[in-house]
Amino acid sequence: MRTACHNILYTTVNSRAYYDENLNPGTETWIKVMIAIDVLIGLAMVAWEVVLIRNYRKKSSEE
Repeated sequence: MRTACHNILYTTVNSRAYYDENLNPGTETWIKVMIAIDVLIGLAMVAWEVVLIRNYRKKSSEE
């Protein structure tokens, strides 16, 4: 049992699991940029919809 545990721990510690680039659990920069772009596109679509609705109401009230 001791040898089996030693082999498993040795393999884990010497694998890529403990490399420096794997120790940073934060979100990558490109993912943050894509989220920001998605939010901006969503806000632009909502603003455009508001403008379209206002124009439609303005035209229908003139008639």
